[in-house]
Amino acid sequence: MTMRGKRENRTYRVMIAIDEKDSEVLEQAISERFGNNWKVVACTEGKSVLEMVEREKVDMLFLGLLFDGINQLEALHQIRKMHKHLPICVCSDLFSQDIISELVLCGIQAYLPIPIKKVQLQKVLKEFYASIQEKRRQKKEKAEKRSNQAQQRELLEMGFIYTILYGTKAEKQLEAYCEALEIPTQGCMIQVTTADYTMKLEQEKNTIDKVRAYLYANGKDNLYAVGPRIGNRVILYMGIDK
Repeated sequence: MTMRGKRENRTYRVMIAIDEKDSEVLEQAISERFGNNWKVVACTEGKSVLEMVEREKVDMLFLGLLFDGINQLEALHQIRKMHKHLPICVCSDLFSQDIISELVLCGIQAYLPIPIKKVQLQKVLKEFYASIQEKRRQKKEKAEKRSNQAQQRELLEMGFIYTILYGTKAEKQLEAYCEALEIPTQGCMIQVTTADYTMKLEQEKNTIDKVRAYLYANGKDNLYAVGPRIGNRVILYMGIDK
């Protein structure tokens, strides 16, 4: 269950790297707050915190500043460098102004004094959960935007190629397409021959996607327009890069 009581299909992963007596408080609070949608990954003594964060792909980290008898500040710097948005809470009984300043430089979002108090812990969990959900929302919005832009471009490219092939006296329309697609107005038509004359719609889409991927990989994405498949040919327009 989520914090709002709605079911989610995803399982979140919380890594705990603090002394065992304090980790029990954390595990209990996480279970009470989130239920079975959250899995606790315990980093035991003798294991590298940095390596476990990489291997386990965690969504949240609670780290003891002197976990396993080792000052974890260097590990924090490395974790933050590789995971800029990972919510991290440092737990310690040795806080000072210098330590807090160092943690701020590491980009730590929260810190808890040991022994951990349940009220303070619940507040951190709530803030971290909200942060994770906001990042997921932003990521989903970006993906949807990219998908919509890709679909719009495909429609423009198809219209552009059809206008070249079958349009008459359509210079202004072609210029408008070139401006919308941000490709040169001067170019040439290219045919990519395929093995099959007849394809199912999904096969045709996959073939055209492969052509797009090849052009993109070779730095031609700002020069081309991919048109329809006619017979066993995919029709392209390749602009001339001045």
